[in-house]
Amino acid sequence: MHGQIVSLGITKNQVQELLSYTKSDPQIRKFTHDAKRFKSLESFEKWVLGKYIYTLSDKNGKLLGVAWFAFKANPQAIEFPFTFAIRIYPPARGQGYSEKLMRAAFEKFMKSDKYLESQQKGFWLVTRRDNKFAIKLYEKFGFITKITTEDNHLLMTFSPS
Repeated sequence: MHGQIVSLGITKNQVQELLSYTKSDPQIRKFTHDAKRFKSLESFEKWVLGKYIYTLSDKNGKLLGVAWFAFKANPQAIEFPFTFAIRIYPPARGQGYSEKLMRAAFEKFMKSDKYLESQQKGFWLVTRRDNKFAIKLYEKFGFITKITTEDNHLLMTFSPS
């Protein structure tokens, strides 16, 4: 990534940018639950506990994207203990950063103690069935659709080799 940095953690300024994107970005509002989880600084601070957050930023620290992992059970994917999510914000869209952030975040997270100490190593995510770009990205990475839910979402899983 030329001039972009993937880092563990998120700065106070980046949290404010994330909250702003959540309110203003129609794609984030359509395809994610971020309007609830990032409604305010208080909701973000409650949500962030136990998460491994990786940010994509430019050389000045401006937030371009975020990816996160958490140890979170899903009754429909018991053998996949970690959840994953990724967002790329408008200034960085259409430039190939989704795949680059995803690969860098997975590479870093899979070296973390939380991951290395886990008996099971699988990942799961949920996305809307009409989020075609995201589905294509996830499938290219190796996620497979496990089920389609009644509310028009896909539960996708990934087992690292």
